[in-house]
Amino acid sequence: MMDESPIVLEVRERAKRIEQRFGNDLHKYCEHLREEEKKHADRVVDQIAVVPSVASCKSTG
Repeated sequence: MMDESPIVLEVRERAKRIEQRFGNDLHKYCEHLREEEKKHADRVVDQIAVVPSVASCKSTG
């Protein structure tokens, strides 16, 4: 097996720490995220702005 990328290893390690912090309980983790969203509502993106492609902006005539 190939050596894992340092980035992959870091992501896996962070995931393990999150799992441990919340006792492997996804519901507790999601509740934590909702609380953080409330605390930092000015930083939360709730809608993605769709940017038209260049092709759809060109005139057809």
